[in-house]
Amino acid sequence: MGTVDTIFEYDVAISFASEQRTEAEAIAQCLRSAGVSVFYDAYEEAALWGKNLYDHLATVYQHQARYCLMLVSAAYAAKVWTTHERQSAQARALTEKTEYILPVRYDDTPIPGLLPTMQSWRSWRASPSRSVSGCQNGSRPAWIEPVLRAGTSEGPSSLWIALKSWIFMGWV
Repeated sequence: MGTVDTIFEYDVAISFASEQRTEAEAIAQCLRSAGVSVFYDAYEEAALWGKNLYDHLATVYQHQARYCLMLVSAAYAAKVWTTHERQSAQARALTEKTEYILPVRYDDTPIPGLLPTMQSWRSWRASPSRSVSGCQNGSRPAWIEPVLRAGTSEGPSSLWIALKSWIFMGWV
């Protein structure tokens, strides 16, 4: 079964270092408020309690999400858990014929396996205040409409396009 035919637990799994928690939370809130299913650790605290996180996170990042939004930085490169999440996502990406990893860079730190030829959003070029401005006070930015169609036949490609549009418009 290909990615397009697969039913995923999550539309987006967010992988980030604690130094980018504020941005990750804003992204998760915005997507969740639009009805997109998001794996964000703070939303899963009760479900994660007592689990073997090594195995569970490998499953989430390799099999259970349609896309992996990676917020990468020097802190991301240095941490054990983000390395594990990245490697699990990369194992999935190796077998996909479509985009799976959507990197957002907070600096120019080299990340193993994220080649310079992979398009990344460079977040430091956007205004920091725009991180949450698209979803404040219940407003809905225009890019979110295709995300809402994620469960339809056009879902996988429209979700990917919407995520990219959102990132490139500077919402991150």
